[in-house]
Amino acid sequence: MAAIKKAVTKTSLQDRLDLRDLTVVTIDPVDAKDHDDAVSIEDIGDNRFRLGVHIADVSHFVKHESALDSEALLRGNSVYLVDRVLPMLPEKLSADICSLHEEKDRLSVSFLAEVDTKGNVYKWEFKESVIRSSASLNYEQVQDYLDGKREPSIDGNIGSALRKIRPIARVLRERRIKNGSLDFDLPEPKVVLDARGRVLDIFTPKRLESHQIIEELMLLANKHAAIFLEGAGAPVLFRVHARPDKEKIENFIELIKEMGFKFSFKGEITPLKLQRVLNSVKDKPEEQFVEEILLRSLAKAAYQPVNIGHFGLAFPNYVHFTSPIRRYPDLLVHRVMKLVLKKQLGPGIITSLKTTLKKIGQHCTETEIAADQAERESLKIKKLEYLQERVGGIYDGIISGVIRAGIFVELQGSMVEGLIPFSTINDDYFALDEGKFRAVGKRTKRVFKLGDKIRIIVVKVDLDNRRADFVIADSNVNNRERPAGKRRSRK
Repeated sequence: MAAIKKAVTKTSLQDRLDLRDLTVVTIDPVDAKDHDDAVSIEDIGDNRFRLGVHIADVSHFVKHESALDSEALLRGNSVYLVDRVLPMLPEKLSADICSLHEEKDRLSVSFLAEVDTKGNVYKWEFKESVIRSSASLNYEQVQDYLDGKREPSIDGNIGSALRKIRPIARVLRERRIKNGSLDFDLPEPKVVLDARGRVLDIFTPKRLESHQIIEELMLLANKHAAIFLEGAGAPVLFRVHARPDKEKIENFIELIKEMGFKFSFKGEITPLKLQRVLNSVKDKPEEQFVEEILLRSLAKAAYQPVNIGHFGLAFPNYVHFTSPIRRYPDLLVHRVMKLVLKKQLGPGIITSLKTTLKKIGQHCTETEIAADQAERESLKIKKLEYLQERVGGIYDGIISGVIRAGIFVELQGSMVEGLIPFSTINDDYFALDEGKFRAVGKRTKRVFKLGDKIRIIVVKVDLDNRRADFVIADSNVNNRERPAGKRRSRK
């Protein structure tokens, strides 16, 4: 690590395609520290464009079997907690030398494709390159510009590039979804902290078209990276997603029938059939919960050397190529791709790769699962800290789960979740109907089911046991569970 002092040297520029004169931009979250992807577009005439997806060339700096490589493999990926990042690579690399900073020369691996406005891809290739980002933009800036709002940081050339990329990304997305790719639109809560790490606010930011634009271009590059490597006969870690278990999908269909959506699947389960379900709940109150339940019913995506396709994306070939700063499988894909490009992938290297890929894939799948769990737990703790300051508040929520002990409610806007114990409802006894994810009152026949709207009072927050308790904000609750003192107004 100490020997790496410069991002670009004269030696490192040898045999690279020089793209520093291109208008290249990075588009990331406003608080992003590492920028591992950038995009560009050139008008080449006849209603065609050369689209570029440029990815930080991390493998140039992280050599195979070096100490850096061993530690990166051990970590598997970066972990993004609410109040900190545990990076896969040292910050000097992840946030500086490898990161595609504005007006800085940076080494990259570029996917260059000739496309038209209908989303057709003609000639395409991968090249080792050097780029210079013209601007580091965030999603909100780009969205404001596309919506016609004045954005001083976006000049003529950058604005022109964004306007050319937008319709191409739109048709790529339309075609992908038409082919059956499952498009989940699950919101992710944003936690705002003060300088001491205390929660100031939690809200659900809107998913913007600018997010979708970058997503489509990254999917396009990942898909073609898989096609390129598989076509070259290179051993590689595919990002795979197995077909879902039939029984789980049947249970999912029964559940959404209880929510008023009538579907029946005959024959093979396909992404197109599941896409019809997602389309039917689009922009409806139940949309988020149907998507969450469907996600739980699907298999977990994984890394492995045997290609079985990606069910959720409806892609026959797929790898992770676009995030080598934060994911080891992407770094490995870059390493193998460069061997192919340099015609250095000999029998000995192929044999060596084949003996290790399965184990690496299993390990990276496990570290990804562990990172997801840590990120969820970090978010849950901050949500509870947020609620702790709001005991006594009255909020609107939606039932997000039903168990024998009670019902889980997710508060609208913040996505903070708590439990209403059935013991706090003193006018009835509720029995769980497990197969239908609902509870029914023995006397009143009142039904609590997933997706129902409900108003609650926050009565208790237990950080040690990671739990928040609510009661229903009406007259039929056990008053002993209500908090003492003056209630806070609903935020």
